[in-house]
Amino acid sequence: MEQSAGDLTRLREMLTAIEFFSKLKIHEIEEVLGVVELRPFRKGEALIKEGEPGDAFYIISRGRVGVFKSRLFMKTRVATRTPGEYIGEMALVEDSPRTATVIADEDGEAFRIYRKSFSSILMKNSAIAGLIREVVNRRHAETRSAGF
Repeated sequence: MEQSAGDLTRLREMLTAIEFFSKLKIHEIEEVLGVVELRPFRKGEALIKEGEPGDAFYIISRGRVGVFKSRLFMKTRVATRTPGEYIGEMALVEDSPRTATVIADEDGEAFRIYRKSFSSILMKNSAIAGLIREVVNRRHAETRSAGF
């Protein structure tokens, strides 16, 4: 889906507010803007499903999503993500299946960056890769403190 100038301005603002994106150089930000897609979602839709391969990283642009972990045939909400927050980095960084299911609480949209672009732009820079790994470690700790 083609982004409007307003979408790109909003994305640029969101990127500068995310710790590891804020460390990118101007040309790297422009690179991100060139590969990102706007992905609409509907209330109740699963953007990510626990156990599936991770193929993309998302920045919530509009709307709210719930992050759920499965245990004994039940799904438990472990987090809520709102505009400016992101999801999907864990499976990309660890090259592992998705660790949670993400379901839209309401209609909205997210900026999506596929694995290849995420890796080639962000993970090639060791300082930025280190920051992303710190985020992944924090999120694992949050999940453990929720009993998972």
